[in-house]
Amino acid sequence: MIKCIKCDSDISESAKFCSSCGAKVERRCTSCSATLPLAAKFCAECGTPVDTTEASIHRTDIDIATSLKSVSLEVEVNSVVARGPDTQNEFCFEINASAKNQGLDTVYFFLVNTQVFNSSGLVIADNRDSYDQEILPGDLFEFETSIWSVKSELLGTDPEGAVVVISVMTATGEKSEIFKGKLNGKEYDVLPVTIESSSNPLVVAGSYWESKPDDDQDVYVESRILVQNQTSDYFPQAKLYMELFSNTGELINESENDIEVVAGGVASISLSSMAQKNDLKGGSLKLFLRSNKLVGLGYAKSQYVSIAASDNEDNDLSGSKSIYIKTEPGGKVLFGRLSDEDAARLEDAVMSQEMTDDLMELRYNSSGEFREYEGVFNQGEEGDFGNEGSITFDPDGPIQLPKDEDGNLLDGSYLVYLSLSKVSIEFEFSPQGGYFDVDKFTEVSVPVILPDCVQHGLYGHPHFNVVIDYQYDGESIEEYDRELVDRGYDDQTSFVVVKSGQPQIVYSNYNGEESWDKVS
Repeated sequence: MIKCIKCDSDISESAKFCSSCGAKVERRCTSCSATLPLAAKFCAECGTPVDTTEASIHRTDIDIATSLKSVSLEVEVNSVVARGPDTQNEFCFEINASAKNQGLDTVYFFLVNTQVFNSSGLVIADNRDSYDQEILPGDLFEFETSIWSVKSELLGTDPEGAVVVISVMTATGEKSEIFKGKLNGKEYDVLPVTIESSSNPLVVAGSYWESKPDDDQDVYVESRILVQNQTSDYFPQAKLYMELFSNTGELINESENDIEVVAGGVASISLSSMAQKNDLKGGSLKLFLRSNKLVGLGYAKSQYVSIAASDNEDNDLSGSKSIYIKTEPGGKVLFGRLSDEDAARLEDAVMSQEMTDDLMELRYNSSGEFREYEGVFNQGEEGDFGNEGSITFDPDGPIQLPKDEDGNLLDGSYLVYLSLSKVSIEFEFSPQGGYFDVDKFTEVSVPVILPDCVQHGLYGHPHFNVVIDYQYDGESIEEYDRELVDRGYDDQTSFVVVKSGQPQIVYSNYNGEESWDKVS
């Protein structure tokens, strides 16, 4: 017996049509996707030998979703619409699904993995989404997800034969207060986060401090927390909350961030909240942690895919174009050469191994003397395809240590500040003429070319381009507002000294953790 690719019913290997849904039983060449007779041993179009185990193997890849159901979670794929092909010969899969909490616990977090299989049973696209959602036992959670830019060539000659498989994990945990500390009003005075006892299954330690007030007297209270999982459990989400209070106990501001923690793993979470200096005077902060442990697991697959026209009801592919780009890492890059005065201060700081506030504040670039860029990242050379369009380099050139006419690095002191995270941008615009032509869409980028000694504590050596603008047909797209959605930044501040043409890191600060090295 084999499975019908349309309705999943059992059918005889000799059958030509499914007795349940009437679908034609077909086999396709794995090389050219041509339709094959059931008894064929070679493809009549390209001569490729036919693997007689193909159908059962590929169907097993899909049917694994229905054989691993969890008793605590019921997942259903309600509808799948594949819109396309568009002018780039691509489809967008729009999926509506639901998950019912059949367990005894209230769940607070959903992690959804989605895969698209073509009609031959081969996976061709995937996506991962997460949702902070409280669902009581017995309640239903409906959600939508999209998978963009699926090439029609990958779908083959039967797009309607594609199958979407969704796996959902749910997690739950109690939110508990883990720390309460005083705010002393001192700039960059790093204070410890210590926890004497906690019912939380994750072990937490870290630090917090207050920044220097800016021109508006706003102060950032920042915290860096290490979370260690000493259990054998998997925590899809460890969510940290920070609340700021005035000296009268009034809540001023709050923030939150989360991260995944595997069994035995260690992860870092950063938090930042802003408030007026006067409001924080004599105030305090509280930290809370919700350790959401995996409690539910469910799978489902679609029974059919509906094909719909791309972009609008007129089927002419005209109208607006939506751009959504997510990269990890992405964020802010700041670079520049120190003045002679600041270089002398850096030399004194290295000798005493005491960093000064004046030098650390250079990363805020209040004077505007440093080059500073923020955006999602891409990789490649000019003319290569980036995230959604071709890469074009900004005329100001790359971020790199300057060289003399012989190609040797110029001696001097330099600041490199990398504030990185998983980030995304999203905007929508109307292409001139109504039709989107990918060849006219460009990503204006600044290459980051720094010596190997420059390392980010989480993402390693920076080797990317910062996308600073988007253009269509040579004109900047006004709808791009440069607003980044982030997951919490990890900050790396490095001072580089070049002596006799050799670069060396003399000071490094990753999320408050310092390291020093004297100039050799």
